[in-house]
Amino acid sequence: MNDRIPVILCIDIEPDPQRPDPTNHQPWRGFERLYRYLQVLRFRMADLTGEAPWQNWFLWVDHQIKMM
Repeated sequence: MNDRIPVILCIDIEPDPQRPDPTNHQPWRGFERLYRYLQVLRFRMADLTGEAPWQNWFLWVDHQIKMM
């Protein structure tokens, strides 16, 4: 019997402003902070479970992202 429970943590990221101006490129500060946090969380999860978590990136390319 396998006592492991699979978990998927899915996070959707978007530009910080609700309506970004495509002519004024702004960094995605929220994503930058989240990325640093997830790196720490990933190591913590590995320590707690004894296994390294897998990481995937799924890109969504729509009109809003295309303009950035």
